[in-house]
Amino acid sequence: MKTRLLSLILFLCAALSAYAQDASEPTRVRLSRNMPWQKSFSLEIGTGLPPIHALMFPSYADEKALAQKGQQADNQQVFSPVLSLSGVWRTGEFTEWVLTGGVSCCYYDLKQYGTFGIDPNGNPRYNLNESRYIGRARTDLSPTLTLRYRHLWNPWNAVVVYYELGLGIGDFSNLLDAPVLPAWTPIGFRYGGDHFYVWVENTYSPIATLVHGGLGWRF
Repeated sequence: MKTRLLSLILFLCAALSAYAQDASEPTRVRLSRNMPWQKSFSLEIGTGLPPIHALMFPSYADEKALAQKGQQADNQQVFSPVLSLSGVWRTGEFTEWVLTGGVSCCYYDLKQYGTFGIDPNGNPRYNLNESRYIGRARTDLSPTLTLRYRHLWNPWNAVVVYYELGLGIGDFSNLLDAPVLPAWTPIGFRYGGDHFYVWVENTYSPIATLVHGGLGWRF
C-alpha cells in the first residue's frame, strides 16, 4: 500500500517537473473574459464522505473470523476517514484533467460475547445476549485511482464553477476484485488567487460520495 502511494506521489512530482520546464510565463487567475488563459499544473489535497464503492459494497470486518472468536463489529459506530491527492492539468480554456489517488478505511467498535460452555466440537458457546465493548478496530486501507475530465464554466471569475466526468478503480488492493466505477461531479466550486485556492464539490466517485473538498496549490 505504501509503495503504491509513493509511486503516485513520484508520478505527480515528475509531471510537475515536466510542466515547469515547458512553462514560459507564471500562472495567473483570469479576472476577466478578455485575459488569456495559461497552461498550469496544480496539486489538490482533499477529504470527504466515504467513497461510492464503500457504500455499494460495505465491509467493516471479516465477520466469519470475528464470529469464531465470539466477536462482532458494531456497524452503528463507524468512522470512515477519506484522503485524496490529485494532480490537475489545465490543458484548455475550459478544460482540466484530474488524476486522483485516494485512500480510505473504516474504524468500528468491537464487542465480545460472553461464553456459556463448550459445543460437541470443543469450541466455546457464545451468549449473544451478553456482550461488552473491547476496543476500536480498523479495516485494511482501501486505495483508489480515478481519472476525471473537468469542464470549467466560468474560468475568468474569482469563484469558478465546474463539473466532472470520469472513471476510477475502487479498492485496487486486490486487482482481480477491484470494481471499475464511474466518477461524476455535477457541480463544484473553486475560489482563490494565483496559487492557493480552496474547493468543494458534490461528487459520486471512488474518491468520495456527496461531499468532497480541500485545498489546492497552482504552480
